[in-house]
Amino acid sequence: MLRKITNQPLSYPWGSTHLIPDLIGLEESETPLSELWFGTHPVSPARTETGEELKDLSGDLGFLVKFLSAASPLSIQSHPNLKQAKSGFEDEQVREVAIDDFSRNFKDENHKPELLIAISPFRVLSGFRPVSEINQELKEIASKDPAFDSWAAGDKTLQQHFDFVFAELDKQLLDSLANHSQLIGFLSEFYPGDKGLGIAFLLNEIFLAPGEAVFLPAGNLHAYLQGLGVEVMASSDNVIRGGLTSKNVDIDLLREITVFESLNPKLGPTALQKGLDEYVVGVDDFRVYRVEPSGSQLIADVNLPQAGIMVCVSGEIVVSNSLDEKLHLKRGEACFISNDARLISFSGAGTGYLATGS
Repeated sequence: MLRKITNQPLSYPWGSTHLIPDLIGLEESETPLSELWFGTHPVSPARTETGEELKDLSGDLGFLVKFLSAASPLSIQSHPNLKQAKSGFEDEQVREVAIDDFSRNFKDENHKPELLIAISPFRVLSGFRPVSEINQELKEIASKDPAFDSWAAGDKTLQQHFDFVFAELDKQLLDSLANHSQLIGFLSEFYPGDKGLGIAFLLNEIFLAPGEAVFLPAGNLHAYLQGLGVEVMASSDNVIRGGLTSKNVDIDLLREITVFESLNPKLGPTALQKGLDEYVVGVDDFRVYRVEPSGSQLIADVNLPQAGIMVCVSGEIVVSNSLDEKLHLKRGEACFISNDARLISFSGAGTGYLATGS
């Protein structure tokens, strides 16, 4: 079965007024459009062109695909692992914390490993920098500005830096940090004096070219800053925030779930055959492929062991299956591919991303 699917974009203050509209062929929006979800998660379930909920065709999918557009920084955040998600959700259920309560951290029982692939140039913070690099930079800053002597003293661990930010940094020091770091200066334009600025200083600033990706496992601190991308994740909406936001911040819980290891999670695709690449993420929830047929290159008989969702980000791609069904996807369009016909082929000329169950 092949079916085009669609949804209504979600609006958050950090979104862009033009990136998603340009992608899906709409006029520039007066309000920021931030995310467009393709999946069965109840927060924003996708539908077919005839209005039928995707879930009625697919059942509950264990993964979720999104277009995400950021004109300004998202929150410093991390996601729980599966055990933490189940425990946290059950605890909040027992305490009768409402789903729409401001202090709610767990919206479901699932973890949320996620992959972001850049459609446009994309700027992101993800993973702690090497601690030796952080300690050295702080010493250099302190040599020019004695206000940083306490933070720079000794060779702190990543966890000690995390704790120092929330226990010791005040607005004056955060304002000073903005003068010593171009990144923090940029972020402070949006969130002056926010403790998240100190956490951002500890993280890798990564610039993605179109087609490059970052993989965000459980416990990885990150923040999307600017750009348009495709996200693929386990079907969950569990987010624990630590700053750069007006939403609920739970420092104790964030500290509990954060993995204090240096990490640079930038990821490129692995070629499988001409026009077909895989982003190898090593989780059981999803697999992700880049599909790039050309006028002379048919990608034939790809085995699809589970149902999938395909999004087209440039050109036009024709999806066909071994049941002789065929579907044309234009830029910004998405489709559901069931696994009743396991062999799928792609033609046309364009770039698409295919997510399936693992």
